[in-house]
Amino acid sequence: MPDAPLYYYGNEIVTHGAFKKQVLRYASLLEERVQAGQFVVIALNDSPVLSALFLACIALGAVPVMVNPRLSAGQLRAICVDCQASIFIGHEERYETVQNMLGELIPQPVLYMRSTSNYLDQDQDLDIFLMGGSERWNDFHLSAADSLCYLQYTSGSTGTPKGVIHTRATTLGFCQSFAGAHLKLRSEDRLYSVPKMFFGYGMGNSLFFPLFSGASAVLDERWPDPRAVAANLARYRPTVFMAVPAMYRALRADAAVLASCVRIAFSAGASLPAAEFRAWQERGVEICDGIGATEVGHVFLANAPGRARPGVTGLPLPGYRCALLGEEGQAVTDAGGSGVLVVSGPGVSPGYWNSPRHGDAAFAGGTYRTGDLFLLNEDGSYTYQGREDDKFKVNGRWVVPISVERALCDRFPDVAEAVLVPSTREHDGAKPTLFITLQPGGQALDKDGIDLWLRGSFESHHLPRRIVHLDAMPRNDNGKLVKHELIARAAALLGEEAHA
Repeated sequence: MPDAPLYYYGNEIVTHGAFKKQVLRYASLLEERVQAGQFVVIALNDSPVLSALFLACIALGAVPVMVNPRLSAGQLRAICVDCQASIFIGHEERYETVQNMLGELIPQPVLYMRSTSNYLDQDQDLDIFLMGGSERWNDFHLSAADSLCYLQYTSGSTGTPKGVIHTRATTLGFCQSFAGAHLKLRSEDRLYSVPKMFFGYGMGNSLFFPLFSGASAVLDERWPDPRAVAANLARYRPTVFMAVPAMYRALRADAAVLASCVRIAFSAGASLPAAEFRAWQERGVEICDGIGATEVGHVFLANAPGRARPGVTGLPLPGYRCALLGEEGQAVTDAGGSGVLVVSGPGVSPGYWNSPRHGDAAFAGGTYRTGDLFLLNEDGSYTYQGREDDKFKVNGRWVVPISVERALCDRFPDVAEAVLVPSTREHDGAKPTLFITLQPGGQALDKDGIDLWLRGSFESHHLPRRIVHLDAMPRNDNGKLVKHELIARAAALLGEEAHA
């Protein structure tokens, strides 16, 4: 086991044994700068160094906070203020921006990575920091399994980012449920996660699951694009591949490579369209869709390998219980009913850091209210219906955008993605705006054909006042759709129309 590969990183292969020594060395060095209970914000690209720093903080009792290295200075400041960070670790190219912003906030010198393959530099002195340390360090900080272990900040796609509390108990819980019972990962598996480690989906895939199962993982410090991902698939030939629907859509031309090596292809981060599932099924790859949340650590509802179905999000994973609540808070138990999903189980967070008001609304009695709308199917599985705040009214009648979006993508194969948003939030008299992207190599957008089909398929309040073709949908660094940008664009178009 010590000699077994843990990470494939560029031309490097880091074994489980070497990685353990790396964690111990880093802990011995960080111990001189941070005390148990203090927060360490880490904003680095994926690498073995990132994983080792994260675990070294936990080993000595500090609280690591892994964040997107591309966050704006303002976002970083907000997070550092919220958790009262004692140390910030980031990339050298952002030194001046972050140092000017954090100078008065961080009591310890800021550490800057010059090369993710070997060492850190301290401030402008460029002292090599992580080349030393003792592999014999064993001054582990002992604490209760349900005490704060690390924070994950939400992406902010549904509001202001909030720090989600995770413990060793919840982390082990979602590892056992998803990596163990659901995926049945084994030591010979090689995982490749397109989502980065600062994203809860990627943190489980690349950091926790290889250690939990004795498997290995592919790490790439570069920001993912389809060409680089396809090259990594061909080079490292992973057996388990984790991505978001947009990446699967972009990789269709490389399906043969994926089909030749992967035994499990998993999708989360956004709902997998049925058309995308079928497109890959025709190419010999079954994609298992699922959903998770930062507040639950990882995936808690998913399709099982070998039994995946198009257009179905899946069943609760072992140890989890899901239920639906109607608009008045009543339980929805009949098949065909829909409501907001609440979940309880091993990965559910104790709550938000420093945010009792938000926590009281979302967490109650060991459950988490997701804010996601689902349909309950006859077999007890669930189908995603969008966010509860995605719904809007037109002339007093509710519009559920995903019903139009899914039907449109199924009917028109050249449509890659469709997003229906309100044209204004100020009143409900304006019909919605429909944004569309096309598949690579797709035919020219047939707006008239789409409009005619919609009129024959949906009631009038669902019909868009305009159809807008985009080259690409706006997305955040996690690959999630940034819907508020489309809503703002729709409002701008409505304003232009009013003044025309």
